[in-house]
Amino acid sequence: MPQYYYRARDWQGKKQEGYHFANSIKEVVEYLHNQNFVILNVKEVKQKTKALGESSLVGMLIPQKKPTAKELMVFCRQFATMIRAGITVLHSLEILAEQAENKHFGKRLSAIVLDLEKGYDLAGAMAQHRDFLPRIMLNMVEVGEAGGILDIVLNRLADHFEKQHDLEQKIKSATIYPAVISFVAIAVVFFMITFVVPTFADIFMVIGVEMPFLTRFLLVLGDRLLHFWCLLLGGALVVVLSFWRYVKTDKGRFQFDSLRLRLPLVGSFYQKALMARFSRTFSILIASGVDIITSLDLVSRVINNARIAQVINQARDSVSQGHTLSESLRAERLFPPMLIAMIASGEETGALDELLSKSADLYEAEVSYALERLSSVIEPVLIIVIGVFVALIVISLVMPMFEFYQIV
Repeated sequence: MPQYYYRARDWQGKKQEGYHFANSIKEVVEYLHNQNFVILNVKEVKQKTKALGESSLVGMLIPQKKPTAKELMVFCRQFATMIRAGITVLHSLEILAEQAENKHFGKRLSAIVLDLEKGYDLAGAMAQHRDFLPRIMLNMVEVGEAGGILDIVLNRLADHFEKQHDLEQKIKSATIYPAVISFVAIAVVFFMITFVVPTFADIFMVIGVEMPFLTRFLLVLGDRLLHFWCLLLGGALVVVLSFWRYVKTDKGRFQFDSLRLRLPLVGSFYQKALMARFSRTFSILIASGVDIITSLDLVSRVINNARIAQVINQARDSVSQGHTLSESLRAERLFPPMLIAMIASGEETGALDELLSKSADLYEAEVSYALERLSSVIEPVLIIVIGVFVALIVISLVMPMFEFYQIV
C-alpha cells in the first residue's frame, strides 16, 4: 500500500505533518478532513532505499531472522501493557529494543525509534520494515493509532500470534516423532544393506552356498548405493532444487498449493488449518475496525496458500460489487459450508467478528484432533513399513543359512 506524506493545520492553526498509508491521495484527503485538518500538501513517498540489512553484502549473504509468532506475541503483549500504563510509544519501543532476544528484531525496533524521532507516526515508522514485520501487524497498528485504541489492537494481535504459536507447536510436536523414526529407520536399513548383507554374502560364497534371488538383489542394491551414493545424492538434490525453483514461480506455487488441498489424509487437515487461520485473522481485523474489503485483501496475503488466496481475492472483488461475502465464497465451493453459514449469520446479525472467532476456535480444535488421529495412523504405518524392510533383510540372510544346514 502506498505511503503519503502530508502537511496540514489543525483547528487551532498549528502545523501538523506526518505519514499515512492509503490506496490513493483521495483517501488521504478524506482521512485528514475527518481529523478536521486544513490540508497544505499531500504527496506520495517514493521508496528509494531498501530495508535495513538488504543493501549490505552481509544482509544479502546472511538473511535476518524474522520474529517468530511467540516473539511477536510477547512484543505485542508487552507493548500494549506499557502503553496502557502511560509509557510513551517512543520509550516503550526503546525498552523493548533493549530487551529483545532476537537481535535482528531489536535492531529493527531501534530503527523504528529513530524514524519516530524524525517525525514519523508509528504506522509509518513500522511500514519501513514491511519486509520484516507481518503485514497484518502494520495495518492493524495503523488502525489502532488512528482510532486511539492502540493498546486494544496490540492485545488482539498478541492473542492472534498466541493462537498461531500454539498451532505451530502442535504441528511440530505431531511431526517430530515420525520424522525421527523415519530417519533412524533409513539409516539402519542403509547400514544393513551396504555392510551387513555384503559381509554375510562373502561368507556364503566361501562356504559355497548358492544365494537366492532376494539376497542377490539386496547385494546388488547395497553395492550400487555404496559406490554411486554421490550420483544418487546429487540427482536427489537436482530434483529437490528444480522442484523448489518451480514452486517459487506463481504457476508452480498455485499448482502445488492446489495439490496440497487434495492430498489424501493430510489434505483435509491442511484445509482445516487454513480455515482456522482465515477465520482468526479475518475476525481480528473486523473487530479492530478494518473494513471488509481491506480485511479480505490482508487475509489473502497472509493465508500462505495461492489457491485459497485466489478465492479470497475473487470474493473481495464480488463484495466490492455489492454481493455479500457468504454468497461470494459459496460460489467458489472451496470453503466449508459450515464456515459460510457462520459468515452468513454474522452478516445478518452484525456479529461477524464474533462468529468468525468461534469458527476459528472450532477449526483449531478440529486441527488438534486431526493431528492426534494423524499421529495415531502414521506411527503404526511406519512400524509396519520398517518391519517389512527389516524382515526382507533378515529373510535374505536366513534363507542361505537354511540351505547350508540342509547341505550339511
